[in-house]
Amino acid sequence: MITSSVCFQFKKEDIKLKIEGQCYIYTCDYRVPRVTACPYFDGHFPGRPILPGVAIIDASLEYVRTIQDSPGLEIQGATSIKFLDLVGPDSFVELNAFKKGSDWIVIWLANKKKAAEIIFVLY
Repeated sequence: MITSSVCFQFKKEDIKLKIEGQCYIYTCDYRVPRVTACPYFDGHFPGRPILPGVAIIDASLEYVRTIQDSPGLEIQGATSIKFLDLVGPDSFVELNAFKKGSDWIVIWLANKKKAAEIIFVLY
């Protein structure tokens, strides 16, 4: 089993807070690990690696853990998971996370285009 902290490490000081109306949005520019640094790429796919959906979910969880300074947070359930574009190794993405009710919403932007949207409940 791969743990998210093996591949995805966020620094609290790199996360910026934007306030839009009543919504607090935590944003961070992030570089996806290289193939050799992240076991998620093993076999996914040889010759054309892409970040698997499970890795995007794990990274989103690790991101919210960092925002909340709560390494023990776990996923209770997911309301919606959408993968809209491919994310490759060593690529730059912008992560945006905000809380809406009991849900955390994490949006991945690659080249200013939505690549993924994860909506989950944590405990």
